[in-house]
Amino acid sequence: MAPLKGSQIVHPAIRKARSFQSLGTPRASATFDEVAHTVTLIGSGTNNGLPVTFTILAADSSLAAPGLFSITLSDAYNNSGNLLDGSITVY
Repeated sequence: MAPLKGSQIVHPAIRKARSFQSLGTPRASATFDEVAHTVTLIGSGTNNGLPVTFTILAADSSLAAPGLFSITLSDAYNNSGNLLDGSITVY
């Protein structure tokens, strides 16, 4: 796994009910699957102010339109589904 470069991960679909944010780099790592066009992000963050770990899986829109996004938090929250708009590019 390579350290992520960039800033925080914020999951907008859960903002109304939850307030999840990653703790930023280098507390997250990414694994890329070039054949399946997916990326798995694993790291730590907070959810409603409490510490959690997370796993995010994103599938590229080019192979499986419109793209897939899933998130699992260590506090038992999980959510997944196809994108409603936009796209995911994994390369």
